Amino acid sequence: MTFLSTLYQKLMKRKIIKYITLTTIAVNWFTFFLSYIIVRFFGNPMYSPLYHLISHMASAEFTPAPFLFDIGCILTGILSFPISLYIFNNLKEKTNEEFKEESPKSFKFVMYLILISGILGDIGFIGIGLYSIDRNYWNIHFIFAGFLFVGYYLSAFLVGILVLFSKIKINKHIGFYGLISSTVLFLILAIFSFFNMEIVIFEWISALMLYVWLYLFLFAILKKENY
Repeated sequence: MTFLSTLYQKLMKRKIIKYITLTTIAVNWFTFFLSYIIVRFFGNPMYSPLYHLISHMASAEFTPAPFLFDIGCILTGILSFPISLYIFNNLKEKTNEEFKEESPKSFKFVMYLILISGILGDIGFIGIGLYSIDRNYWNIHFIFAGFLFVGYYLSAFLVGILVLFSKIKINKHIGFYGLISSTVLFLILAIFSFFNMEIVIFEWISALMLYVWLYLFLFAILKKENY
């Protein structure tokens, strides 16, 4: 057995992933809230979620410590890779065997799409940290932001389909929330884009809704006994 396969098997244990998940959440929220506090009290007091993007918390125009938000995003993205792999493996195990046998190709396609979209979101997190809004060469920051939102919301949509239609042993309400929230947000974004409307507050709302789904879903995945 090679070193990588041994490491992979150890990382895929529920207890280890639970610690990694809690660490990821702690790092993400600590750097997020600390960045916001620094912006409000030591940076530009004009910063507001109504008029400024989340990424502006990493801009020297608004904060004396732009690196803090960047580091938080990079670490969150890196730590999320094993979580995405664990989700992929866990969903395969929890999916009803009858569904796997009836639609093996469809199941395999959806599962790998969930894995790819999750990793795409992880890469997006790292990218927005490496290329903050002050280093937005060729709009690369917004490209990575697109990876993040599209990746994670596509995961939510696909997991929702899997949970609702494959008798997977996870609370169906979580699947329904992921399916509905991703669909509604896509429609809102399409409307905003069509009418060329401001989407600053939309970013904050979509991020909040995404966090709610992610935490509910991860809690369901990491429970000893799923629904």
